[in-house]
Amino acid sequence: MPNRSKKKRNQILSRFHLAPINTGLAPNGIPNEKFIEFYEKRSGKNIGITYIGNVSIGKNWRTNSNTPCLSPESSEILKKLSSTIESNGSLPGIQLACRSSKEKPFREWKQDDANLFLKKVKKQFSKLHKEEIHQIKEAFISSAQLSVKLGFKVIQIHAAHGYFLAQLLDDRINGRDDCYGEEPLGLIKEIISSIKNAKSEVFLDIRLSLLDGLEDRQVELKRKYLLIEKILQMNIDIISISNGIYDFNKDFIYPPMEWGHGPFIKDAIPLTQKYPDIIFNLAGNIWDLRKIPTDIPDNMSFSIGRSLIADPALIEKSIYGYFDEILWCPRKGSCHYYINRTSEIYCPLDPSLNINAPSTCECSKWIKG
Repeated sequence: MPNRSKKKRNQILSRFHLAPINTGLAPNGIPNEKFIEFYEKRSGKNIGITYIGNVSIGKNWRTNSNTPCLSPESSEILKKLSSTIESNGSLPGIQLACRSSKEKPFREWKQDDANLFLKKVKKQFSKLHKEEIHQIKEAFISSAQLSVKLGFKVIQIHAAHGYFLAQLLDDRINGRDDCYGEEPLGLIKEIISSIKNAKSEVFLDIRLSLLDGLEDRQVELKRKYLLIEKILQMNIDIISISNGIYDFNKDFIYPPMEWGHGPFIKDAIPLTQKYPDIIFNLAGNIWDLRKIPTDIPDNMSFSIGRSLIADPALIEKSIYGYFDEILWCPRKGSCHYYINRTSEIYCPLDPSLNINAPSTCECSKWIKG
């Protein structure tokens, strides 16, 4: 396994990052002014990587019509944004995503029958034309190379949450009898090689769901530990760990409060210890930096979503001990815009995100120290 340079790792100035978030602030795939402001506000302030979330590799593979898409119309906007993020002190990151299903994303919070879900998705995946998969591969490669030209320093390949690459890598779903079924990692390897050939100093990141919520916890962990071992033979710099499948059970993606702070840290610790040269970037219920164990390995970092939506200065305030000034996330689910059938993200604590917020949100009641 290649030895990662600690000098390169030191380019990331904080172990706390803005998670890749689908904001809905890109009508018809083009980022709007609120999109730009959202990411500008959530860069610097001791944020290591500011990830632009869920950027589609092509408009045929967007999550919804308000998902950002790499295109000639959006490229100049994203180039300026990546430059601004870097000037503010964060590394600009971009998450490249592909949702290949022709069905609308599941709006309900969760389904109950895992076997029925797997049977349905496996059938859909087997029907994907080989030519379309080839097109997806080429789109990932061209999007990654374009992202480097646009100034992004971290390229994250989205292979979590039941998106196309997650299905490709899951032998419970991918039962194809062609090259994409027999050697699914080959497609990932081609994407990775194309990025490394474009610019070696870029951080190459892949996002995986460690737990999907479809089988027994230990069975799934064993499955994903083996997958990560294989992926790490491909010169990856960062393994970003999330959980869940969006169309099956959103609890694993957005863990409820009662699951506690950092419920998946213990599952990632064995990986950080086994692969000390790899950065592991963990998401899921990281809302209070004081609750993070003090003895976690140096190569573990954290992607923070809801709490940085509520207060873009969360990390800065935490580092300097201004906990009484933090606008703590109220955990009311208002940021789950698609599930709430609104067109874009909103938050009761950020006035710039409340233009289309429901009039009944009673924001003042949700602010607490």
